[in-house]
Amino acid sequence: DFILRGGRKFSLYSRVVEADPFKAIVLPASGNSVGIELRKQDVSWKEFLSIANQRPRSNHYSPVYRPIDSTINILFSSGTTGEPKAIPWTQLSPIRCSADGWAHNDIRAGDVYCWPTNLGWVMGPVVLFTCFLNGATLALYHGSPSGRGFGKFIQDAGVTVLGTVPSLVKTWKSSNCLEGLDWTKIKCFATTGEASNVDDDLWLSSKSYYKPVLECCGGTELSSAYIQGSLLQPQAFGTFSTAAMTAGFVILDEHGHPYPDDKACVGEVGLLPLYLGATNRLLNADHEKVYFEGMPMHNGMRLRRHGDVLKRTVGGYLIVQGRADDTMNLGGIKVQRSLYSI
Repeated sequence: DFILRGGRKFSLYSRVVEADPFKAIVLPASGNSVGIELRKQDVSWKEFLSIANQRPRSNHYSPVYRPIDSTINILFSSGTTGEPKAIPWTQLSPIRCSADGWAHNDIRAGDVYCWPTNLGWVMGPVVLFTCFLNGATLALYHGSPSGRGFGKFIQDAGVTVLGTVPSLVKTWKSSNCLEGLDWTKIKCFATTGEASNVDDDLWLSSKSYYKPVLECCGGTELSSAYIQGSLLQPQAFGTFSTAAMTAGFVILDEHGHPYPDDKACVGEVGLLPLYLGATNRLLNADHEKVYFEGMPMHNGMRLRRHGDVLKRTVGGYLIVQGRADDTMNLGGIKVQRSLYSI
């Protein structure tokens, strides 16, 4: 019926009704009963459960087999490369994002995984699929993650892998709300959504005996990340160390030519088009035009556009410098965006 956030109540059911669905099942944000009048065809969560309990139930479940390219859900990008795009995920998308969690964050049975997010952001389904396909436990906290209540939840739930957003870490650090809490069960941290601050990452790492903070950066249309940190390589705070598993990329100079893979450089990234889990269609835009039109060829393949500007350091680490196709006006000065988002 409502979303509770920061002590405020936001109507959700009324927004759903505007879309005129055939039927809606409505959960109460608090208490046992919904606090609004429902349409005739809609039911409360309590009523829905009572109906289900009256039906005979089998102990056998028969799966429904569908082609690999069948749509399972639709996500909207944040629109950093233009208007928000309706991006269909397929049966392959969960395999991709859960494989990344396994390969880069070592998420496995016995782990407790938590990442403050919601299902309106790509990290919501990524966390769900990563947990359940790798056998980990999902830790869910209802409420704002910016205060001590969330920190104590991480302690008490025995979280072993904690995902973050840099601005959230900065809030924890400045408010000192984690003082005295025991986060030492955490074996690694992960971060995405914004450019990281090295000092904040060092502070976060210190909360669990200086465990690694793994960066990840990708896109909704990729089902996960294209560059990552890795527990199998030396890491440097605020940087990426490798392409994600099954992904490949080159960094392009101003003429659209790839720099050598071992050369320190700065340029727009071009993704190799053979990429497990990447989209091949959009619901409200021309996929070919958005991601491939105007991109250079490389080894006989047209590169896929992503829009990030990457810096490769002398030591081979990678830093996202902003967007190649987007600027912000700050005090009359045009600057590239310094944020990135998965």
